Amino acid sequence: MTKEKLEQALRAIQVGDDRPFEDICQAYASLIESTVLRFQGICPGLEREDLEQEARIALYRAAQRYDFSKDQVTFGLFAKICLRNCMISLRRKQAAAQRTRQKPPVKPKHNRFSEIDVNNPCTEKILACLSPLEKKVLPLYVKGCSYQKIADILSVPVKSVDNAMYRIKRKIRILSADSL
Repeated sequence: MTKEKLEQALRAIQVGDDRPFEDICQAYASLIESTVLRFQGICPGLEREDLEQEARIALYRAAQRYDFSKDQVTFGLFAKICLRNCMISLRRKQAAAQRTRQKPPVKPKHNRFSEIDVNNPCTEKILACLSPLEKKVLPLYVKGCSYQKIADILSVPVKSVDNAMYRIKRKIRILSADSL
């Protein structure tokens, strides 16, 4: 495919005319093939046809997004980068899904704070050094509430609950070390 014909096809795709895409696929068939072969070995759960389809979709997106004003980057190089990035993203998604399947969420049998006795002098020391938010968060956490539920109850962001629990745990570690 000549440079002029490629530019016409790309411009047509960018304005919504998909007819020239098959010509682009034929012109870049070797790029699609080499990308599929390269990633077929590291994406073992995916069939060859799936990888080819993903590569064609990436090529189509590259055709839609190619910027003619950046004349130092050819469409071939841009397409190669887009196909490679697509395959890497696909592999990452596959690996994440595989990790999720392999590791079922483990729910702890009990949380460490459930053993805190409010009448214990050590507990009084802990409560004395907690901020007002931490004093609200700790009892809810002891009852087994999730960070999200605590955030909803207290009308604060989940990150605030997470930070409060981090500070509570740190203070308990410090107080435990001091009492040794």
